[in-house]
Amino acid sequence: FSMVDVDPKSMSIQSLEIGVNIGREDINAFGSNYIKDRKIQFPILGSLNSEIILRNFSPKSELEIANIFKDDISMDIEIKLYSRTSLEGRRLYATIKIPDAKLMAESHSVSIGGFASVSAEFSFEIGLKTGMQIIKHA
Repeated sequence: FSMVDVDPKSMSIQSLEIGVNIGREDINAFGSNYIKDRKIQFPILGSLNSEIILRNFSPKSELEIANIFKDDISMDIEIKLYSRTSLEGRRLYATIKIPDAKLMAESHSVSIGGFASVSAEFSFEIGLKTGMQIIKHA
């Protein structure tokens, strides 16, 4: 994230929401007023909202508010989903990959005696052969 250096192993996802609105265009048959089909309009725009709890972090050395808004930040996001096999065992169930996600909003909070949390909102595109992928593992 733009304001803190975070070790991915010290992050816990509190909540995760992926929204995909699929726009469609009505297609009329030739010489008819009746709708024959509704084609998906590409690219599809999606959003990812996340709330993450941080157990360990440190501020970046060159932290200035002006630097946060200097560049358009995009990230390749990979989310691994696990299923429990026992109390301590787990198995990789699926991976969600979102390339070139644009950071739209970011907020931080810290409570006294508690953990820090980061809320982030991203937007991304999905095309016929590009964009978000959901990969199920055997």
